[in-house]
Amino acid sequence: MDISKLREFETVLRNSDAMKGIFISTSNFSLECEKFASENNISLINGSLLVDYFNRYGINSYILHKRY
Repeated sequence: MDISKLREFETVLRNSDAMKGIFISTSNFSLECEKFASENNISLINGSLLVDYFNRYGINSYILHKRY
């Protein structure tokens, strides 16, 4: 995932005086994104974790891997 979107999100959080943020992406996060998020009180949820949460709370979900 591109860190620029995460930086934009952090700016919005800071400007709104939010104490914490949750950033959800269907892709995975780079180490750079993970470090930035931890330094700025942002929780990251990738596609796999999102599907796990859905299934845990009764929303049957899965990731469809496309083959090209």
